[in-house]
Amino acid sequence: MSENACQETTQESTSSHCSSNTDACVDASTIKTDTLVVVSKAKKLIKEQSGLNTSKCAVEALTQKVVEACLQGIASAKNDNRKTVMGRDIL
Repeated sequence: MSENACQETTQESTSSHCSSNTDACVDASTIKTDTLVVVSKAKKLIKEQSGLNTSKCAVEALTQKVVEACLQGIASAKNDNRKTVMGRDIL
């Protein structure tokens, strides 16, 4: 799969997160970050559970999901006027 195909796949699933006590909305697809998952662990899990290989695009999509979850947690904590993101903010 080409790099463009990876980007197209990740952009299809992106979302934005807004905090009601601020006017700022953040589009997860605009955040540039390093890989936020342990690639070897993700590949091992996928291989052990299914026997399937893992593409670079899958790792990028997992990172995108982590970014989205973090943004959701940030928005939730801010809405509750807290300075700490908790597990309940993400789940």
